[in-house]
Amino acid sequence: MRKAVAASLATVLSIGALSVPVVTHHASDPTPVDPIRRTIELTGISESALVAPEALDAVPVGLSDVGSVGPRTARGELAALTDPIETDEFLVTGLTWDAADTVDVTEVAARVLEAGQWSPWTELPVAESPDLEVANDAELMSDVRAGTEPLTTVGARGIQLRVYTATGSLPNASHIELIDPGSSPADELVTRGGSSAVAQASDQRDVLKPKVITREEWGANEKLGGPWDTLSNGVTSIYIHHTAGTNNYNANQGPALVRGIYSYHTQSMRWADIGYQFLVDKYGNVYQGRRTATVDTPIGAQTGGYNTGTIGVSALGNYETAQTTPALLEAITEVVAWKAYEYEIDPLGQTTLTTGSSSKSTTRARSGTKVKVNTIQGHRDTNYTACPGRNLYSKLPGIRRDAAERINQAAVDYGSFTDSLPAPKRIKPKKKKMPVQWKKTVKYSWKKVKDASAYQVLVQNSSNNRTGPPANTTWSLYTTVKKTSAKVTIANGSTRVIAVRAVDSAGRRGPIRVLTTSSRPVLKKLVSAPKKQWAVQKKKTFAGGQAHRSKSKGATMTVPGLSNIRFVTLRTVRGPKAGKVSVSIGGWSKTVNLKAKKNKPKAVVVVKLDKKRSGTLQIKTTTTKKVRISRVGVGYPKRKNPGVRALGPAASTPVIEATVTSAHAASRSVTWPAVAGADGYLVLSRTIDATAGSYSNWQRTTTSGLSATLSLQPGQTGEVAVLPVSGTAFRPAANPVSPARSLDLNSISLGAGWQLVQSSGVPPRVLTSDPASNAVATVAAVSKVRGLELGAVTGPDQGVLIIEAGGAEVARVDLGTYAAGNTTVIKVPFGASTGQALTLRSGTGQNVTISSLAYIRG
Repeated sequence: MRKAVAASLATVLSIGALSVPVVTHHASDPTPVDPIRRTIELTGISESALVAPEALDAVPVGLSDVGSVGPRTARGELAALTDPIETDEFLVTGLTWDAADTVDVTEVAARVLEAGQWSPWTELPVAESPDLEVANDAELMSDVRAGTEPLTTVGARGIQLRVYTATGSLPNASHIELIDPGSSPADELVTRGGSSAVAQASDQRDVLKPKVITREEWGANEKLGGPWDTLSNGVTSIYIHHTAGTNNYNANQGPALVRGIYSYHTQSMRWADIGYQFLVDKYGNVYQGRRTATVDTPIGAQTGGYNTGTIGVSALGNYETAQTTPALLEAITEVVAWKAYEYEIDPLGQTTLTTGSSSKSTTRARSGTKVKVNTIQGHRDTNYTACPGRNLYSKLPGIRRDAAERINQAAVDYGSFTDSLPAPKRIKPKKKKMPVQWKKTVKYSWKKVKDASAYQVLVQNSSNNRTGPPANTTWSLYTTVKKTSAKVTIANGSTRVIAVRAVDSAGRRGPIRVLTTSSRPVLKKLVSAPKKQWAVQKKKTFAGGQAHRSKSKGATMTVPGLSNIRFVTLRTVRGPKAGKVSVSIGGWSKTVNLKAKKNKPKAVVVVKLDKKRSGTLQIKTTTTKKVRISRVGVGYPKRKNPGVRALGPAASTPVIEATVTSAHAASRSVTWPAVAGADGYLVLSRTIDATAGSYSNWQRTTTSGLSATLSLQPGQTGEVAVLPVSGTAFRPAANPVSPARSLDLNSISLGAGWQLVQSSGVPPRVLTSDPASNAVATVAAVSKVRGLELGAVTGPDQGVLIIEAGGAEVARVDLGTYAAGNTTVIKVPFGASTGQALTLRSGTGQNVTISSLAYIRG
């Protein structure tokens, strides 16, 4: 039997002539724009709505699963259906519910009232909550709600919602969310021009940065949400998404839609921040998503199971139904190129991701599975979803190619990406801090970095120091300080990797320097010290005021279940009468002599193992002399520093030369001298056809040699850049060379006085003019020609060649002024580039003989 109850309202809404009590939720503090959030409590099925002919219509386009995207979940049982409800205007809607509820929501669909017309049903996919493995703020995560992706509108004034679940039961605390993000005169100002032009580069990382509308500019209320300081330890992939909902927004509504999504994620879903790192609109505007996304690697909530190590770029609109715009694709390409250049991602390459756990995961692979994917990919590539829609997904190959081209050009112009600040130099912690931190809170220090305005202390955490070091996939921001030291607390029984990086006045982060991997002592309850073998001796001078004491040989103390430890650290009493202990684990052992010339009641003894060992740690006395141990600690190796993006070889880039054996030859040999410190060379090459308006994309090859070959078709011009490489870093190219191949002389239109004649050399035919006439030949129009490279007969008996474009003279060559030669190569620059047909005119009564003619392109 169906539940015949209507939706109850928790806000002021009008249903026909019916008025009901409400509560309106406003953002707490004034900000550039304050969103207004209203909720409707969803409690079941309206019988009056159920009889409407469209009540159970199928969703025309399912955003969560289209075609072959993935297995379709059974629709289940109807759990809720509202009447069509007229409301105040909203731009964003969605459904949320208690995340602790285990009801399986199989379909949510909505109809909205826009411009006086009710839309068809639109599916709202169930949202993927922040990944469980990075949700280390238990208090924050306990408040997170489950829900759907937000549905955007251009100003709806009505809503009808329908929910199906596996059992027909509705999840607890199900609320329809209605968000009016408000408007601001600034909305028009920040989007004016609809351009994603590259911003002014303030340092190398910004050379590909597009104009980004900041959170302040789009009116983010920074009081919403909460702290989410978990960062990816590098980025290897960029996801492309789209938002559900309207494609009909105008040029000034983008900021409001972003505010609405932000409010939905933070207020309705109760996430810490908007889920995406970046958003773009169909007019080419780029919006900053997560708080530090422009300068850091904040983990988003955009691709369940794969949020770590990735960036999400979401296009406003539904590109399952709408076509993409050139401005949208340009904006996405620029964001991809900018971030891929910064994080050394090859847009045409692949990478491996490890599938994580997500509270509402739709991952194609099981948790823990490694999947090989394109570095630039759609949401649907790893998850069961249609996102980013078929019309945008089909454009990803072009986005990859265009982004790669921009990165290659940046490589030629600037070299590999380099950090603007160095990593702080580490001051090695003392034995009481590393590998075991004996006090709960201690101070760690580093050297000052020039031009740093602050320092961020980052940590990697492990809740149990017996189970191995913390995972090396994320960092959490611990604190920001102005000084060159910071106090760090480690919980009892835990391990932390502690690192620091410098930040400049523009907020740009330098590379990370790991200071230590430090653990707190093993919890006392985990240390087994039999009372028959060890007595507890209390004394104020001992560490912690007491110690386990033994006077007998063979007394054994154990710590079971250890994993991958490299150090055993004892807080012990050393002195002239102290005995020896054997420290053993995993088949390895070492005898440690605790004897010392002077009494040291709080001595720290660090025992380094031969390698990482696992199993039960055994500490055993080997003499009858007194042994007193206050605490036992285990430690792990200091983690390696993340890769520093440094400059390439210190020497200048090589000057390259193109060897020309014949202007008509099908290839050119390019050579360069060796560069000191170079491991190899990155060679980038491209060509432009005689009839093309622009160069082809750069092609990359690597070599350890000092030469490369470029193939050319008749009339083609090439460009070759060579960059010396050291490790993964490379220097920018010196001036690239531009070898060109001659036109096929048969392609030149000959007027009276010009003819092709047989030649005994190469080429077999040459172009020659009649000395008795004003001979004219025409070369077809080609764009961006800056000059010609001629092969000509020269000497005192040769004439003058006049080159015209559009009837105007652009160059004049007196071949008689050059030394005698049969194939003298002459570069003839024009005053300006031209795209008009070229006229070759003999200017005197002497012969002009041309053996080759190649373009100099701009």
